Amino acid sequence: MALLELVDVSKSFGGVKAVDRFSLTVEKGELVGLIGPNGAGKTTVFNITTGLYPSEGGQILFQGEDIAPLKPHEIVPKGIARTFQNLRLFARSSALENVMTAYRKGVYSFVEALCHMGKWKKTEEEAKARGMELLDLVGIADRADQAAGTLPYGHQRRVEIARALALEPELLLLDEPAAGMNAEEVEGLNTTIKRITTELGITIVVIEHHMELVMEICPRIVCMNFGAKIAEGSPQEIQNHPGVLAAYLGEEV
Repeated sequence: MALLELVDVSKSFGGVKAVDRFSLTVEKGELVGLIGPNGAGKTTVFNITTGLYPSEGGQILFQGEDIAPLKPHEIVPKGIARTFQNLRLFARSSALENVMTAYRKGVYSFVEALCHMGKWKKTEEEAKARGMELLDLVGIADRADQAAGTLPYGHQRRVEIARALALEPELLLLDEPAAGMNAEEVEGLNTTIKRITTELGITIVVIEHHMELVMEICPRIVCMNFGAKIAEGSPQEIQNHPGVLAAYLGEEV
């Protein structure tokens, strides 16, 4: 049984078909790249998968369960986390505090939280320790106490990834994690993503316009255009696929 299976999902906006009967199967432990020109429908696929947009037909199966009817807050506990194209951090809170907000373990009462006592204290200590582990994993533990909004853009991207990991997902959806990064930062991100899959065993689907990132780390790549899948295969197969070349160059090859 696949970890994630999208079967003929579709989504339209004002008569425009953003996603058109798109299907995708992701096995546990995979690292899959999702590419395509701007407006191809990649982010919409993520939004459908995570419940931000309802699918207009088809199925969204996660570990065999149809999650299409569920809301985002119901999908996250199932084991799916994501990042966004546009950063959504708490700018005035520290990098560590941003990660701690996603820590889901521990139950305490309102009084315990108000008085900073009992189970609240134990949970906060656990959340802080886990937050530091994740910041170390993404390479910015030394910036833990710095306000997230004052971090370099590439570091803010890493905070967002660490926060998503704090949800302890089985599937992580990364939406253009290398956006705004220079070549050196992209190379560092490559290493981080590979560490997430190898050390944490988390399955990843990544949307990215940095072709060097996708081609280097993703054994399988899916290419979309005009809402539909046009190619799927290894980096070598994708690089030489006539449909992919036509989509990016704007003409038949």
